[in-house]
Amino acid sequence: MFQVGLWANDILAFGITIYVTGDSDTEAERRSQKSAIEVLTFIGRLAPWKIIVLVALDNIAGIEITSLIAGLGVTGVAVALAVQNILGD
Repeated sequence: MFQVGLWANDILAFGITIYVTGDSDTEAERRSQKSAIEVLTFIGRLAPWKIIVLVALDNIAGIEITSLIAGLGVTGVAVALAVQNILGD
């Protein structure tokens, strides 16, 4: 599971690097998108590790994770609503 998390981080970093270095945007537009891309990168890199921890808790410790998954869903909606105006600019 740890190796899958590392692979997911590397794939995400590679995809974001390709997106940022694309030649369709000007340099000024890329600078203005930098903060939004950094936030999305952090959230994207954190997501696989959340899934890995939940799977490990379910399989190794035998903890019921349905309430944790529901909590993550509510948190995701709250973050999406909070970031909506930032990404809209």
